[in-house]
Amino acid sequence: MINFALTEGSPGLDLKDVAHILLPGRGRNENGNGLSRSGERRALWAAEFFVEQDLASKGGVIVASGYKTPADKAGDLWSPEDSDEVFTGVPEAYAYRDFLLKCRIGDTAIRIQPCSIRVEPHSIDTVTNLVRSEKEGHFPDNRPVAVVAQRNHLARTLEIADKVLDRPFMGIVVPEQGIGEPDSTWAQLASRAVLLGIHPNTARIVRRTTSRAERIWSAVNGAQAAKRYATSLFSAARDTHKV
Repeated sequence: MINFALTEGSPGLDLKDVAHILLPGRGRNENGNGLSRSGERRALWAAEFFVEQDLASKGGVIVASGYKTPADKAGDLWSPEDSDEVFTGVPEAYAYRDFLLKCRIGDTAIRIQPCSIRVEPHSIDTVTNLVRSEKEGHFPDNRPVAVVAQRNHLARTLEIADKVLDRPFMGIVVPEQGIGEPDSTWAQLASRAVLLGIHPNTARIVRRTTSRAERIWSAVNGAQAAKRYATSLFSAARDTHKV
């Protein structure tokens, strides 16, 4: 039996009461057609938890969430078999689903069944991961959910969950290999800005958070690009001065 590390979310929620898993995006690989290594570890731990807790027998689901980060431009045009929608590369949600379906868990090599996985392929950051997963009907009911993420990102994710989920929740910590990747200051500030004035009953919450996230992340990416450009100019000027 695996000893899962838990992070408290809703007060008093017990592990045995959890019915579903929410799997927020964690980035794609360089080609835009699969998961980052951190995403793969997140998906594997979600699969382990789903099987260990026998959530299939409870009618539980894994909601795999995410398209791509706003700065990610990788990938060729791609459409899922069950839709005419066109994406740039494979959305994280579909990459999660493919990874989960290939997992073999435990001594008996249990597989996650397709009916236990729901995909939310349009969100672009952690706030919209949670908002769209909750508000677009990807969960079959309002039972509690475990949000699966690395420790360095889980604190912010659960703060978001408290503001946008309609159900009790807790965190499941994904073990890191070596030193964990820190949660960026940019991401923390962006999440706070997207969430200003937002609560679970906010009217048009999907549209509002998506619009804010797109604008804010566009500004963040622009600021980061300007910083890199200024740094390169400074380095070039310094090298010229040395010569």
